[in-house]
Amino acid sequence: MLKKYGNNRIRLVAMVVLVAFFLSFLVMVDAAWGATGTITGSVVNIRSGPGTSYTKVGAITKGAQVEVVKQTGEWCQIRYGGNKTGWVAASYISVKSGSGQTPSGSNTGSKTTGVTASRAEVVAVQVTGAFVNLRQGPGTSYPVVAKVNKGAILTVVGTSGEWYRVTGPGVPSSYIASWLVQPLGSAGTPSAGAKTGDSPTAPQTAQLQKAVVTGQTANLRSGPGTTYSKVGQVSKGDTLSLVKSSGDWHLVRTAGGTEGWVAGWLVAVQNPKPDSGSSSASGSSASESQGVSPSSPGSSGPSGSSGTEVPVPSRGSERYEPQPEPEPPVPEALPVVEGELTGISEIVADNMQVVTVGMSSATAYETKSESGHFVLTLKGIRKSSVGDVVGLNGRGASQVQVEEKTGEYPVTVLTFAIIGNPVIGVTPSQGGKELKVFIKADLSARRTGQARVVLDPGHGGKDPGAIGPAGIQEKDINLPITMEVGRILSLDGVDVVYTRTADVYLSLAERSQIANSADADVFVSIHCNGSTNPDKQGISTYYYAPVENEVLYSQEGSRRMLASCIQKALLGELGRTDMGVRQGNFAVLRDTVIPCALVETLFITNPEEEMLLAQTTIQMRAAAAIARGIKDYLASIGRM
Repeated sequence: MLKKYGNNRIRLVAMVVLVAFFLSFLVMVDAAWGATGTITGSVVNIRSGPGTSYTKVGAITKGAQVEVVKQTGEWCQIRYGGNKTGWVAASYISVKSGSGQTPSGSNTGSKTTGVTASRAEVVAVQVTGAFVNLRQGPGTSYPVVAKVNKGAILTVVGTSGEWYRVTGPGVPSSYIASWLVQPLGSAGTPSAGAKTGDSPTAPQTAQLQKAVVTGQTANLRSGPGTTYSKVGQVSKGDTLSLVKSSGDWHLVRTAGGTEGWVAGWLVAVQNPKPDSGSSSASGSSASESQGVSPSSPGSSGPSGSSGTEVPVPSRGSERYEPQPEPEPPVPEALPVVEGELTGISEIVADNMQVVTVGMSSATAYETKSESGHFVLTLKGIRKSSVGDVVGLNGRGASQVQVEEKTGEYPVTVLTFAIIGNPVIGVTPSQGGKELKVFIKADLSARRTGQARVVLDPGHGGKDPGAIGPAGIQEKDINLPITMEVGRILSLDGVDVVYTRTADVYLSLAERSQIANSADADVFVSIHCNGSTNPDKQGISTYYYAPVENEVLYSQEGSRRMLASCIQKALLGELGRTDMGVRQGNFAVLRDTVIPCALVETLFITNPEEEMLLAQTTIQMRAAAAIARGIKDYLASIGRM
């Protein structure tokens, strides 16, 4: 009996040891799957699943070390910030397993996830096809987001199968077929294995020499932006010497010696022409250029125009710029594109009214002022189902007459019946598919009664805004600061309207609509700043009053004064770096018809300033300063 009991005990001990060994083996196997990854993108979105359709749960900056759990297709699941998990695009992470193994489910043979070893050394490519599509994903089934001409140099940020992921000046992050480009090495020379006939005559990386005008006309400006003054104009086909580039703008020199800045989406940048013996894959049956030349009828770019470079926002891009981004610019010279009028709507705010004209396509338009009328001509646009007369409720225009005319192409003429002598300005929006007609009535009377301010806590809900290196989300800082600003203003007798008072999502259009319908004196949107450079710090405040829009420009003094008052108060209270009062083409500033400003308190992407923003005392001090700046402005216009 005792012997039998002893044998059972031995068996039990052996089973326990075996189970413990098995569990420890599973832990070791799981640990072996883990790999150390380094984020290579400037600031990269973290999502809840492997794709851009999943919600954004955070963002992480360049150089951050993470644990890569596994890879699914073009996405890696990572562990970061302690025990948080999420998914990032594989092309923005460099993975090297400490155990010599790659993450579970990942592609082997490459230290850099998402980049095959055979092409990992390629840093740039030169386009060999005549007129080549750039697509949203690695395949011909993905939509076209832009087009590039033969000879263009693009920077490679990743690969997927037979496709390169590329970017460049004025080019969104996108994919190009490998058979339509010539790989270049790190010095701009052809990579090993490249056809010698495809090599450029000289190293070409970042040596963009000429710019050919692709728009019908393009303005030359004194600086890199539409807010700078015009210094000249060039026409389609003109060849310009490229001096340097800044963002989406190029400093060019004309044949006559005039220098000025031109929008990158209105020119095609070219390099020295390759040797005549260079081969091109554009004739391939799978060619991404589809045998289409810039003048071919089927070569519609993002705007639907033939070969015209209309910039398209890279919505699917996993690079994330935390600062509130302005809407992508609309070309200064749009081609005629056929489409339909989709609707006419109106917003009225005191002596201001904004009439939004919606179209199915961005197209060329003309404006003309006549006695008692303002005429807006939409080229290529059909009237469709919009009525012959649309009534308006503002004080500057009473109605719009809608008439379609026929000719070389359809034309819809909108004739506004104006009241008195209003100031009228037109601003394209939504990539040119909307025209906003700003009408400011000629009224000398000023607002009376209680002062009213609309406060807008930036971001919220599913939109966290910028995220700091410690994981603090911008939306969680903006709301308490804004609520404290409102509390202080209310104590001083100001009527306060909020766009949101809880962690909810609002579109930019909804925020402007609240401001425009509130019959308020000013609108202030409150944010934390963000940058791909974690060293950047300081305070800035934005306003927007472009000279091209007479209505907004008529408020230039008021808008700049409001921004300046807030900036001065914040600098005096927090004592941080002065980043200045700037003009910014942000939607909430562009679409709001009353004096308005957008405040960037501190940089949440700077580790030091993130920690400051997390402190309740700093939030309250920032709020007190913003409130003081608003009151200073209201006092300057006699409203306090």
